Amino acid sequence: MSEKPDPNDETAIGIPPPAEGVSGSEKPDSETLNPPPNGVPEDLWGKIVGIVSGQLGVSKPKIFTHSTLEGLGADSLDRVETTMEIEEKLLDDQKIPDSELEKLQNLGEFAQLVQSKLTSTSG
Repeated sequence: MSEKPDPNDETAIGIPPPAEGVSGSEKPDSETLNPPPNGVPEDLWGKIVGIVSGQLGVSKPKIFTHSTLEGLGADSLDRVETTMEIEEKLLDDQKIPDSELEKLQNLGEFAQLVQSKLTSTSG
């Protein structure tokens, strides 16, 4: 029987081991964020990570640009709710078409899409 992976189990969601010289026993600050994807400001990445963390109950340091919502334990309702919250809080309720969302492979690409929407509306 296949069990659903625990979203807080680092090995189940493909989190790499600690960097060389960093002890695995060192716990990162609960607010420590992983680096943002290319082209995405740290403050925007922090907001997206905060929304994902709040929606899914996953600590921020466990959210990477290569993470997927499914890999973090999201079901289809969680995906919709997370997307809607990002649209509401970061895009002033501008909707992201489903056709664009379906192409996204991970949270890094999602953040880049949000950044491009913000850039295109502020210009």
